[in-house]
Amino acid sequence: MRWITTISVPWWEHVLHGTVIYLGLLIVFRFISKRESGSVGRSDILLMVLVAESVSDPLQGESKTAADGLILASTIVGWATLLDYLSYRFKFVRRLVQSPPTLLVQDGKPLGRNLRREFISPEELESQLRLQGIDDIAKVKRAYMESNGEVSVVPVR
Repeated sequence: MRWITTISVPWWEHVLHGTVIYLGLLIVFRFISKRESGSVGRSDILLMVLVAESVSDPLQGESKTAADGLILASTIVGWATLLDYLSYRFKFVRRLVQSPPTLLVQDGKPLGRNLRREFISPEELESQLRLQGIDDIAKVKRAYMESNGEVSVVPVR
């Protein structure tokens, strides 16, 4: 029963480890292509498993007890909740945490530079437009790659 309640290292070390790893991964994932974050495929699952495995030792440090794990998990959940709240309340925090939408199509013309930046082929763009019920790119006033990886479309009226 001692392994549940005993803390093997000072509590603040867990908070520091959790903070550094959480904020570090947040910065890394902020700059990953939005296209990759919008859908979950095999490679995405593999990436998540590898990231989790690679940070498990730095997160835990020398911890051996359930209490250590609870402190660490609480720190990570706390940061996630705090950043969600701050993103909701303050626009400058939202801009730091979420990537802005990328304009892909303007007035029926695909923007090649932005398509390349998001790694979207013309065929893939056409597929995304068809999923939105649009069969001709000329019928698109604007199309955006949103921060969640989905394509939103404003049709010509």
